[in-house]
Amino acid sequence: MNKSMERDLGITQEYLRALFTYRDDGLLVWNVRTDLEGRQIKIWNKRYAGRVASPNPSKSGYRRVKINGRKYSLHRIIWIFFNGDIPDGFFADHTNRNPQDNRIENIRLARREENARNSTRVANKNGYAGVSRGAKHRRFQARISKDGERLNLGMFDTAMEAHRAYSAASVELHGNFSPYSKDGVAHG
Repeated sequence: MNKSMERDLGITQEYLRALFTYRDDGLLVWNVRTDLEGRQIKIWNKRYAGRVASPNPSKSGYRRVKINGRKYSLHRIIWIFFNGDIPDGFFADHTNRNPQDNRIENIRLARREENARNSTRVANKNGYAGVSRGAKHRRFQARISKDGERLNLGMFDTAMEAHRAYSAASVELHGNFSPYSKDGVAHG
């Protein structure tokens, strides 16, 4: 979220800390509000105060919370709650790729390409990221991209062998942003 958006919408670390209390399980609870007027304050506090904000995840697994009529991803709100602004060009990223795990220790900042690397989505027929089957030789080719350059990792007899090469290269090239990295060690 850039600073001009925060100024326009009033979504600052200070404002979020007035609205919510953070729980160790990564959820936010609405605080009692005193900034509303008249009956609004009684109605709002009776309905929301002390309750979990965004108790149910969306179909995609992400929790969203409505603040001042606009929905925000809960992990972004938690990042701002603890750390302040999200700098331009960065995103809040779930380290363990679980969109329902919004504990602050599971949220980090990532650039767009780092956030995209931290994904296990596979859009091919063989079911392995970075692996394709060559029509000419009927073997499996492993390839990976780094900084826009596509690197050929070799040809393999099985899709699993090709995927192992891809997984190892992913950890080596992308470090902790590799979906196959757990403290820098390939798995999966």
